[in-house]
Amino acid sequence: MKNMCDFVSSFHEAQMLAILKTIILIVSGFLLARITSKASEKLLGRYASSQQAMVFQKIIYFSILILFVVAGLQQLGFKLSVLLGSAGIATAAVAIASQTSISNIISGLFLIMEKSFQIGDRIKVGNTSGIISSIDLLSVKILTANNTLVRIPNELLIKSEITNITRFESRRLDLNLKVSSEENLPQIKALLVEMAKKNPLSLKTPLPSASIVELDGSDVYLQLSTWSAHKNYDALRDSLYADIVTLFHENNIAS
Repeated sequence: MKNMCDFVSSFHEAQMLAILKTIILIVSGFLLARITSKASEKLLGRYASSQQAMVFQKIIYFSILILFVVAGLQQLGFKLSVLLGSAGIATAAVAIASQTSISNIISGLFLIMEKSFQIGDRIKVGNTSGIISSIDLLSVKILTANNTLVRIPNELLIKSEITNITRFESRRLDLNLKVSSEENLPQIKALLVEMAKKNPLSLKTPLPSASIVELDGSDVYLQLSTWSAHKNYDALRDSLYADIVTLFHENNIAS
């Protein structure tokens, strides 16, 4: 009886020690994964885009964590071959059940490698326009002008036409105006160009221009084009519209 009690006691001690080792391994792996992945993200940030650094950071994090979890489970008596076999079956089951997620991940990797846009860019996809707030493996999140968050799956993005509005530092602003065909068109074009030149938000180069784009009976449609820094685009548009109203009133231009 005493031998049986000693056996049970030693068995419990061995089990408790194995559980303690497993907990220590998993906690250590979690801490090491966090520290290593954060350090790698900063290091990779010097040589790669923020999106690429994010992907590698996640790969490093989960790789380290999985290694320590497997090592911890081995302490509890699980065989590595059994774990790998179970993982293979589980992976196959998950792959079948989540084909859309896998497609989104693959599409996300292609988007990140292509570098068509990055966090902070203003893009337009279909009827959605806004600033990119995050680029993840499954989706891209866009913050719109009315402060709503739109989540677009990567699989949809890879198939869509994407307009990156802020890819370059400057952007051309085109304003379409209607005037009567009886007006002095060369004079109006000159006045519009001069007005755009004087606006402090309008870039000096390329120079503003005005041209006739359409004739419609007794109406003539003009286009005033000028360039601005993309951050001043909306402000310049509003400013020029106000200046045009004043210009037309002061010169008795019928529109």
